[in-house]
Amino acid sequence: FTPPKQLTIHNQLNDNNSVASLWAQKIKSDWKQKKPVLIDNDSGANTGIIITEISDPKSIANSPEGYRLTINADNITIETLTQTGAYYALQTLRQIWAQNKQTLPSVTVTDYPRFKYRGILLDAARHYFTPDQIKNFIDIMAAAKLNTLHLHLSDDEAFRLELADYPELTKIGASRGLGLPIGPLSWPQKNLSQASDKL
Repeated sequence: FTPPKQLTIHNQLNDNNSVASLWAQKIKSDWKQKKPVLIDNDSGANTGIIITEISDPKSIANSPEGYRLTINADNITIETLTQTGAYYALQTLRQIWAQNKQTLPSVTVTDYPRFKYRGILLDAARHYFTPDQIKNFIDIMAAAKLNTLHLHLSDDEAFRLELADYPELTKIGASRGLGLPIGPLSWPQKNLSQASDKL
């Protein structure tokens, strides 16, 4: 499949075009399309990119995150049950494109998750991140088809989010051990809980 100068996404799923709009945005940047990528709901289309409902849901284990991606000379077809499946198909298409610039090989990919929960932890209680870093992290998660972000905002002995209605959270939670402030000599000064002696 060689992307034409004017590419159209035909979204035949019975819902809004939110994922199709994301497809249009990513494809325009990835494929360096000069013209805007068009979106319509043409049910009879057979060229461009077609997002349609899968006829045999058992082939993707009836998973709302599953899809079948078929690339041939005339079109790219995504068969899925939901927009979520179409979103994950986009991630696969981008990975294929990254390895095959200019022309995509003819291929069929059937993919669905083995596990419903596929998560990753980002520990912001001890390590600080900018909003842009977190957004980039989420993009990387999406490429790996992870679906849950465990954002670790607070932790015992490290509560740093000051809330006016709950002053004790920072008054007590920002201190370590026997009520003494956190410092580099906490261990040798035995400022940690007595339970630590048993470790």
